[in-house]
Amino acid sequence: MSDAALVRLLDLLAEERAAILAGRYGSLAAIGAAKPGALEGALSASRPGPGLARGLALLQHNQSLLAAALSGLRGAAQMSGRADSFMAYGKDGSRAAIDPAHPGFERRA
Repeated sequence: MSDAALVRLLDLLAEERAAILAGRYGSLAAIGAAKPGALEGALSASRPGPGLARGLALLQHNQSLLAAALSGLRGAAQMSGRADSFMAYGKDGSRAAIDPAHPGFERRA
């Protein structure tokens, strides 16, 4: 396996992870377009080593991060589409209604 191909794959995966964690979802398309070629280059070896196993583990980790981000975005979209309030808990443990008609940051907890 070419060390350069593996390094390229690991760099792309690190860049992807940073983009996911920072919420820079717009940059994921370019990273995603480059990943297949980098993965193919890393897989073209006759004897894959521990570096490739690390790359595959990073791929799975990034996939989990993306799934969690997508779930959070879907939840936020559902909440923002509601006309009524939703319930939360204050710092004293009492229930409090959060009214989306009243925009702005309210410190409740």
